[in-house]
Amino acid sequence: MKLTAENSARVRDISFVAICCVVSQHFCLLTGYGTSNHNLFSEAVWRAILDWPVSWFFLISGFFLVKQWNGGLLWWWQACAKRIQTLLLPYIVWCALGTALMCCYGRNVSLATLGKDLGITSAFPVIAPLWYVRNLLVLCLFSPVIVPLCKWLSGQRWGMVAMVGAMFSLMLLPLPAKRLWVMPILYFALGIVIAFGGKFPAVDRRIVLGGLCGVLLMIICNSVFFRMELPALRFIFNFFAIGSVWLFYDVLFLKRHICSQLSKSSFFVYCSHGIIMLPIYNSPSLIQCPYGHLAGVVLWVTISCGTIAFSIMCAHVLNACCPAAFKFLTGGRG
Repeated sequence: MKLTAENSARVRDISFVAICCVVSQHFCLLTGYGTSNHNLFSEAVWRAILDWPVSWFFLISGFFLVKQWNGGLLWWWQACAKRIQTLLLPYIVWCALGTALMCCYGRNVSLATLGKDLGITSAFPVIAPLWYVRNLLVLCLFSPVIVPLCKWLSGQRWGMVAMVGAMFSLMLLPLPAKRLWVMPILYFALGIVIAFGGKFPAVDRRIVLGGLCGVLLMIICNSVFFRMELPALRFIFNFFAIGSVWLFYDVLFLKRHICSQLSKSSFFVYCSHGIIMLPIYNSPSLIQCPYGHLAGVVLWVTISCGTIAFSIMCAHVLNACCPAAFKFLTGGRG
């Protein structure tokens, strides 16, 4: 796929909406509508409708990683050096802010806790959503192995179909940490294959939408009635969801100029909502809602929209008052 101005704007707008979905998903869990309830609402919203963004992030990260690829190690050094500024430094700063906030709750800082807070010795860093940034840094380090294989696969006639089939097969295997490592690696590699010119067979977008609805129904029925977690189904859904959002971009994004303005604060919103989540994790009573299902839904929507709006406002104020600090916190974005 060529990175035209139109495609670049499409990626930017979809990424902003994806970040809003991530925020909504996390607060959906915190307000009591996560995986434990197994009701129709939680399964349709938390598991399915809001579950595709992380796969999208890894896919476009792989795509952009190799746009300047020239087959030598110099490209790798340059890519790693760039991501030190755009990912590693902001990651460390935001984790430090999270650690400082945790000290307010009596956390004693030591080498052991710092390792956990940075996500070195734990599955998630102190700001849990930043696990994506950490995993992306690791994938960048191993890109000299991943990229040549993906380039070869992109040149095969049925390379894309074979890769998607292999991805689905891996999701069927009893592998550990499927969501944390296996699925990110697969979508990251898929993004690299697309960047090298790999193409999917032409298909009507109505078929993609139909597949999306069908898999969503299977996920809901499976979880509501059988209480089972099937990563393969979630993988298929995310695959169809990303395809549907991309193909129906013209329909979904009618107010593109609004997304274009708001998307400048995307990374700040992603990181700052993790900071906002910390007090809630440590004081769950802040958002407990004993007044029934509908009130809980209203609470979830209110907190999610409020957090997104507050983060966007803080980003614009910080960028206006101290653009250097804003760029530092967002890795040069702005």
